[in-house]
Amino acid sequence: MILPSPKIVVIDDNPSDVAAIVQGFVALGTAALGFHYSSEVTDFNTFPCLRLLFLDLHLLEGAGSSDQQIKNTIGVLSNVLTGDNGPYVVVLWSSHVPSEFELFKDEVMRRLPVLGLPIPLQLMPLDKVDFIVTRDGKRCLESPEKLRDAIMERIRNCPQLAVLLSWEEDVSRAADDAIRQIFRLSGEMEDGSSEAMASKLGHVLGEIAVASVGFHNAKEGVFRGINDVLMQVVADRLQHRSMKPDTNKLWQEAVPEVNKDSTLSKRDAALLNNFLHLERQELLDRTHPWERGVVVSLSKQSDQEFTELWGRSKNEILPEFCIKPETMTGAQALIVEWIMVQAQPACDQAQRNLGLLPFLLGLRGKFSNGKLDDMRKKKNLWVSPAFPEDKEEHHFVFHLRFVAGLHQKFVENFAKEVRYRFRDPILAELTYELHTYGGRPGIIRFPR
Repeated sequence: MILPSPKIVVIDDNPSDVAAIVQGFVALGTAALGFHYSSEVTDFNTFPCLRLLFLDLHLLEGAGSSDQQIKNTIGVLSNVLTGDNGPYVVVLWSSHVPSEFELFKDEVMRRLPVLGLPIPLQLMPLDKVDFIVTRDGKRCLESPEKLRDAIMERIRNCPQLAVLLSWEEDVSRAADDAIRQIFRLSGEMEDGSSEAMASKLGHVLGEIAVASVGFHNAKEGVFRGINDVLMQVVADRLQHRSMKPDTNKLWQEAVPEVNKDSTLSKRDAALLNNFLHLERQELLDRTHPWERGVVVSLSKQSDQEFTELWGRSKNEILPEFCIKPETMTGAQALIVEWIMVQAQPACDQAQRNLGLLPFLLGLRGKFSNGKLDDMRKKKNLWVSPAFPEDKEEHHFVFHLRFVAGLHQKFVENFAKEVRYRFRDPILAELTYELHTYGGRPGIIRFPR
């Protein structure tokens, strides 16, 4: 089990100031992690879920120059970030002159991209003397509410950041509501000790898993079945119970107008398609080549293996994809990879029904607009939206007549490389096209 990663982090060379800010957040009912910095610290934790970072501008001991202090502080910032961070806000917690803040900001915007790190969506200066006071010889926040209001006022200056943070909070509320509801349900079913209640909770979760994905799937991996159900509950709670009254107003400020006609570049559209529909190699650590929606490469298969599986050689099948074999060689050769995707119905997967797994043969490649138009005209071809690949836009094209029923063990030996996994919406469209094409009616007609 992994405990939640901190979202608010405070870094300062003065331990009293660290404690003052952390205790101020505690008074607001919010958790924050305090980190006392010293020149002896060389090992930093990274915070991939970071949303708000309090960072003292002058962390170096002694009176280092502004340039030295800024470079050191940016070094600390880069050490706690990862390439996956964002969006996040940096509160430059300093009592130094505004010109130093501008120098720090310029240096952050210049250096972080070079290091492959995301820049903060907002960088705000706050003066310590406006918020931290000494009472009874102890450093503390003059008013936690004053600090909260100052931060929120500045965050609202970037409404796009404000709505994403608001949505994240709403999701957390919805998940919390779902967990509490299932816990209460289990409690109503069982009176007695904590052990009995925990046992009943485990039984209820097991019932949910089996109902969702079937006994055999639940026995092998109970998480997926429970997760499918809880996601539905969370989605419903998020839509109907978790939103605050001013949510829509906040979103309208962030998205003041929408365009009827898309203004996205081809690259931006491909990136959005990727976000919605595709999991790539780095997200496929435990994915098996025979699983539903998985796209495997056939590039390492010999011509003989390919022919034995699909009944024709690659060059013989290419025209079925509107591609001439001679265009696959030379300086202007098309960029193409042979692939196949597992397109088993979701219910068959959930119930572990006996039968061979259906795989569709396809191509992934960079095709001209004219070539894509030719492919889309063919009723036996399904063409995906554009996806990003090596700074270019590629498409998946699957042939609805080239479908092979394969056994799981055969796929494990035959498929050498898992490349992608289609998420449910795009896989649903592909399988709909497959079964619609396969079920099309036809009669003999005269005149012909």
